[in-house]
Amino acid sequence: LALVVAPALLFVGIGLSLFLLVKLLLSRSLAAARAAGAPPSISFLARQRVMRHASAYLLLHGTQLSAALALLLTLLLAPALGDSAASGGGGGVGGKGLLDAGVRG
Repeated sequence: LALVVAPALLFVGIGLSLFLLVKLLLSRSLAAARAAGAPPSISFLARQRVMRHASAYLLLHGTQLSAALALLLTLLLAPALGDSAASGGGGGVGGKGLLDAGVRG
């Protein structure tokens, strides 16, 4: 569980802070360029490209981590759900689910 949750939390915290920092810098640069009446500079366009790449990175890896977390939760909750369905309730430790489906006899 910690091998999925810890990277997901780090990814969200660091990724979101970097995303917001670049977005803030980009909006300041755009406001300064508009105030001066000059066309966007090369550095502004480069920051825009970095922002697009960062957005794509966050989307791709966020989707991967979300899928891993959903799969992990499914595997962890399946024994409790399988045990309660088989015995009429109770749940608990020792239930047979997806994790030990190959061991059933």
